[in-house]
Amino acid sequence: MSEARQRVLYVDDEPNYAKFYVKKVEELFEVTYVEEADKALAILSEQAGSLAAVVLDVMMPVPPGADDHETDSGFETGLWLLDMFQKRNNRQYPFPVVILTNRRVDLIRTGMERRSLDSSVISIHRKIETPAFALPKIIQSAIAGHARK
Repeated sequence: MSEARQRVLYVDDEPNYAKFYVKKVEELFEVTYVEEADKALAILSEQAGSLAAVVLDVMMPVPPGADDHETDSGFETGLWLLDMFQKRNNRQYPFPVVILTNRRVDLIRTGMERRSLDSSVISIHRKIETPAFALPKIIQSAIAGHARK
C-alpha cells in the first residue's frame, strides 16, 4: 500500500512558465495549481491544515476585492495573499512558504517586513536562479525545516 503524498499549493499567474515547475513538483507531491490570488486565498482558508507547503509567485494581477495600494499595483500580490490569510485566520502559517519570483529579493524582504510576515517560514528563490528540477528538493527542505520548529 502506498503512502499518501503530501499536498502543495502552487500559485503563479503564468501557466506557460509554471507548468515546468509543477511537472517536477508533481513527481514528489500532490499539487493543486491556481493562477489567481483570490482562488488561492479560498483554498488556503479552507484547506490550510492539509497543505504541506505553498509555492507562491509574488508579482500577479491585483485580485478582486483588493486595491492597487494593497498589492503595490500587483508587485506584491503574493505578499498580500499571505497577509490576508494571516489576518483572516488570526494565526501564523501551518505550512512553509516557498516564494518563487522574478522580483528582487531585497524588495520582497522589505514588503514582508512592512506587512510583519513571519520570515522564519518563508524562503525566497528567484526563478532565473532556480531550475525546475531543483524545486522539489527546495520544498522538501522547507517542509523539514518547518517540522523542526
